[in-house]
Amino acid sequence: MKRTILFLTTLPLMVTTFLTFFAKPSVARPISDRCPENNHSEFVHAETHNFDVYICGEDLPRIYVGRAKNGSSEITIPLIQTSRRNTYVALNEDYPNIYRYVLTPSQLTVTKNGKIIIRESARWRNR
Repeated sequence: MKRTILFLTTLPLMVTTFLTFFAKPSVARPISDRCPENNHSEFVHAETHNFDVYICGEDLPRIYVGRAKNGSSEITIPLIQTSRRNTYVALNEDYPNIYRYVLTPSQLTVTKNGKIIIRESARWRNR
């Protein structure tokens, strides 16, 4: 009988935790471990075979965060303006090299001095 009472008293807590885990917001939400503190709203989370990419900002997307899935590297750089919808472009001018990161809903492309060094299929994840 004690086991039944213990189970019934913890059931509401388990259901609340389960429902909270699957709740999905409709707007950008703060994600402290993925976006920088001063640009904590996540607008896009994209995944490729080797990378996780986050587009972050406050009221508008402003920051590109790219992380290698193997943990070997991470980059956080500002976005530059682009005229195409759902296309995010960031530049890393690491003299003498210029790296350009382009994220679309279907692809991540990284170029170094105009030559493609990474091209991977991307999938945007819903939160």
